[in-house]
Amino acid sequence: METYWKVNEVATAIQVSEQTVYRYVAKGEIPYHKLSRAVRFKPSEIEIWMEGRKAEGMKHGEI
Repeated sequence: METYWKVNEVATAIQVSEQTVYRYVAKGEIPYHKLSRAVRFKPSEIEIWMEGRKAEGMKHGEI
């Protein structure tokens, strides 16, 4: 069974602030799960999301 990451773990993994992770959640820009009142993330989904962001950046000449 895959473990879930907390906001601070995702922020560290994708090198942004915790506030930015919460902003992504609020905008529906990042895959997340609500467990009770807590926001949690599956590492495998974050990895796929990051790969998608890299691919989008390459299409637009960014990274």
